Amino acid sequence: MQDSRTFISVIIPCKNSEKYLSKTLESLEKQKINFEVIFVYSHSNDKTLKILNNFNYCNIKKKI
Repeated sequence: MQDSRTFISVIIPCKNSEKYLSKTLESLEKQKINFEVIFVYSHSNDKTLKILNNFNYCNIKKKI
């Protein structure tokens, strides 16, 4: 049982991550708890930022 005071933060570095990012986000959506994800974005040459900006899921608080 999760303590109501417990809060989980996940930190994900992202640079040119378009190829793998969708799978990662799908996995995050399957989690049954509320948590935050901090995406550490470094300038990419692909659609990484667009994918991150479009990602919204009710149980996940996102920071880029």
